[in-house]
Amino acid sequence: TLAAKTNLLFDDNTFRVSNDSGTDSTQVRLESEFTGVTNGTALANRVVILGGSRAIDNIGAMTAVTSFSGGAITSSGLITGNKINATATGAESIQTAGGITMSGAIAGLTGSLTGLTAVTGSGTITGSKLVSTGTGATSVETGGGVTMSGALAGATSGTFSSTIVGTTITGSKLISTGTGAASVNTSGGITMSGAITGATTVNAGELDVEDADSEAVAILYRSTSGTNGNSLGKLKFKGKNQAGTELNFAQINGKQKTITTDSEDGLLEFNVRNAGNLQTSVEIDEDGLHIKGASRYISLNGTNITSTAAELNLIDGGTARGTTAVASGDGILINDSGAMKMTNVDTVSTYFASHSVGGGNIVTTGALNSGSITSGFGTIDTGSSTITTTGLISGGSLDIDHVLIDGTTIGHTDDADLITVANGLVTVAGELQATTLDIGGTNITATAAEINLLDGVSGLVQADLTK
Repeated sequence: TLAAKTNLLFDDNTFRVSNDSGTDSTQVRLESEFTGVTNGTALANRVVILGGSRAIDNIGAMTAVTSFSGGAITSSGLITGNKINATATGAESIQTAGGITMSGAIAGLTGSLTGLTAVTGSGTITGSKLVSTGTGATSVETGGGVTMSGALAGATSGTFSSTIVGTTITGSKLISTGTGAASVNTSGGITMSGAITGATTVNAGELDVEDADSEAVAILYRSTSGTNGNSLGKLKFKGKNQAGTELNFAQINGKQKTITTDSEDGLLEFNVRNAGNLQTSVEIDEDGLHIKGASRYISLNGTNITSTAAELNLIDGGTARGTTAVASGDGILINDSGAMKMTNVDTVSTYFASHSVGGGNIVTTGALNSGSITSGFGTIDTGSSTITTTGLISGGSLDIDHVLIDGTTIGHTDDADLITVANGLVTVAGELQATTLDIGGTNITATAAEINLLDGVSGLVQADLTK
């Protein structure tokens, strides 16, 4: 159906509408068969050319069209061709409400793709910028991944089911609901000014917690109600065994030992795998460090300390003294040139027997059955005790109270040479006072006065002095 002032031109295989005015809204409706136009379908090499304000409306299909130029194409059907080339610079060079399905690529875009409800294709969209202003749950969604050399900036939200690869992702929030082994996986590190909360797994090659303004803090917090013995958090050190099975080879476990208010106690467990089982080797609590298990030791420079706690406690200066008898073969700890070594009492006894031992004073000793006391020994002071001997006492002099014995003289402290002794002779340099005097076995019974009557008698006189 053609309106007035419309010319139909047939030139070779071309159907033309020309000489139309700018205000004429007449359209061409393909309702009958023309050369090159069959049943509403424009075939290859059969081109319809319209004026600038004209349109082709209600086309069933345009198949294998080599080129099209002119006004707008409005269709509820399918436009099929090898190429749509739009060189327009307007805001909407290509506009479709039905979507574009591609197996190739969108390349060299200088403008924008706006108003899209979905972009589906197996090829590549290439351009300098992809801008999405959508506010739905999935403004940008891809199952094939996004590869970036720039930054993801200003994101208010993002949901990703696969992997994001790029240099910098910037936004106020990154939410991952993935439950895989690596829900968030980065080899470049994560820099945070806030907190990681609600994460079941943080998987990274290195975890560096740094705070330039104050102390850096890593917190493992269990927010449920406390219970004695509760595990609050664990640092696990995992690896694969020979069969490839992933295991905890070691871990540090922080626990609530006691939760009584104002009397709370904490506990830190160090667990290592032993013979296939994860076991507690060391505990630290309010009382100190505990080595768990009878077969575990403290090792210094590769040497195990096998002493029991009771044996080590013997070194304590406050340990009570026992009365265990010392017997041959018993050991003694000796400092040998700075190294502590164990020897036996027999070796010590042999050493003492061949060396001068003892200090300036021997406070207590047992019976001395052998040996001798030689010059240079010093003073022997027995106090009020008796020195008893059946042998000879030999010395330079003897001082007993006021009696002095020195060489051949026996005297008093005030008269040292009162008595002189020699072979068969005793000389008294003072007076001899005795109750009885025995000469040659006969007692002298005369009194001193009677003997003094003989003083001055030089001849032999015999008289009866009693008459």
